[in-house]
Amino acid sequence: MQQENTPILLILFGLIIVFVIYRKIVPMIIKPNLKKQYELFDRLGLRLNDMFDLSDLLVFEDKDVNFKKYPYKLLYITLGLKSENKNNQPFSNDCLTIDMESIEDSGCYSDILKDIARITKGDMDFKNISDIVDIENQTVNVSFSLMDNDYSWDLKYDYDWIDMNFFVKVQSLTDDIDSDRKFNIFVDGQDIVLGYNTLNDLHEIKSKTKLKIIWI
Repeated sequence: MQQENTPILLILFGLIIVFVIYRKIVPMIIKPNLKKQYELFDRLGLRLNDMFDLSDLLVFEDKDVNFKKYPYKLLYITLGLKSENKNNQPFSNDCLTIDMESIEDSGCYSDILKDIARITKGDMDFKNISDIVDIENQTVNVSFSLMDNDYSWDLKYDYDWIDMNFFVKVQSLTDDIDSDRKFNIFVDGQDIVLGYNTLNDLHEIKSKTKLKIIWI
C-alpha cells in the first residue's frame, strides 16, 4: 500500500515545487508594464496629480520598456519630479525627487522646504522661509516658522551638495508637530526620493514594490 502511494506523493511534491517556482520566479522574469505598475502605486496611495496621465511620464522615458526594465524604481523617481511641459508642475504630491547636488545659491533650500511642505499636505505649513548660502564664507543658514515656533538651522557648506543633516532636522519636525507620519528616502545615485508615510503605509509600499526605502 505504501509503495502504491509513493508515485502520488512524488507528483504532489513536484506540483508544490512548480507552484513555488511559478510564484517566486515568474514575476521576476515577466516584469509589469507602466500601466500595471501605476495601478499598484495608485492602490498604495502614490498617485499622479489630476492634470497628468501616464503619457506625460514618457517625456522623460521615451519608451515603456525603460519602466519595465526598472519596475517601480523608475516610476517612483519620475513621480517625484516636475513637468517641464506643464509650467513645472509636480507630477505627484505623494513623493519628492531631489538632486543632492542642486545647491547653486541662496534660495535652493527654501525651494526644497516648500516642496516638502507640499508632500506633507498641510502637516507642515512653513512660514517666513529664508536661506542664505554664503559661498565666499562657506556658510549656510536656513530659517522659517512652523506652528508659531521659529527655527534657524546652520548647515554644512559643501559646494553644490545638500547637507544630509538638513533632512535629519526636517525629520525632527515630525516630533514637534506630533505627526504619525515620518520622512523616508529612496536613494538612486545622487538623487533621492523623499516620502512621508505612516509605518504601516511604508511597510506596504516596500512589501509590494520591493523598493529599498529607508527611514531617515
